[in-house]
Amino acid sequence: MTAVTFNFDEPSLHALHAMSRPGAPEPLAETVTDSLLILRTLQGLVAQGFTDLIVRLPRTGQERQIIAPGLTRIAQRRGPPHDY
Repeated sequence: MTAVTFNFDEPSLHALHAMSRPGAPEPLAETVTDSLLILRTLQGLVAQGFTDLIVRLPRTGQERQIIAPGLTRIAQRRGPPHDY
């Protein structure tokens, strides 16, 4: 295992604590790891040309679109998807 140190400003650290599961072992590290895995998955989808993130509440079918500015910037930098 490799140790990594992050520096957060106060608002970011507060947000990280709010996202972490209370009482879990190493909750901050797990939260950062989970966030990075989700970001990597979304970046892979952007690379395939996906641009919209939609979540659905299964019991009602209600949907919401999530606007992720960071993903939009990634898509703009990469240009159109490639067929390999």
